[in-house]
Amino acid sequence: METAVATRTDEQLLEDIRARDRTAMEELYDRYAAVLFGVARRMDPAGEAAEKLLTATMLRLWRDAARYDRSKGRFFTYIMGIMRELSIEQGMGNAPAIKGFGLHDRAAGLDPELHKVYVLRCEQGLDDEAVATLLTIPIEQVKERMRRAMKQLVNFAQR
Repeated sequence: METAVATRTDEQLLEDIRARDRTAMEELYDRYAAVLFGVARRMDPAGEAAEKLLTATMLRLWRDAARYDRSKGRFFTYIMGIMRELSIEQGMGNAPAIKGFGLHDRAAGLDPELHKVYVLRCEQGLDDEAVATLLTIPIEQVKERMRRAMKQLVNFAQR
């Protein structure tokens, strides 16, 4: 006789992950890995970097589960944000999947200092260190400008 297993909501899974419940992480992985890997594969058709990106996304979620705030948006949006941030950190930001979200076309409306960093990171594929050297600014400033650029792009998309 089989017993029905209740499916936990994303919020319930996150609460359990915050409590370091490995089965909750496994369930969340099973729920989202395929779609996340699909997005990652659009950025890296060969698949090697896509696998690393998926793994890094799940590890970041495990480590930073407490950062999710339901009032700021859906869980799926949050986990996609983690993946997007990691893809940029890993130099995958120039990939077609990122451009497919409409960011590429909206980048022209960025503040000039943010646009420079965005173009170098996401369109030319340079890492933070290379951008910092090219623009002769500290690496922390590159990261901050990139964060601000992404926020502006999200605001553009919501208009």
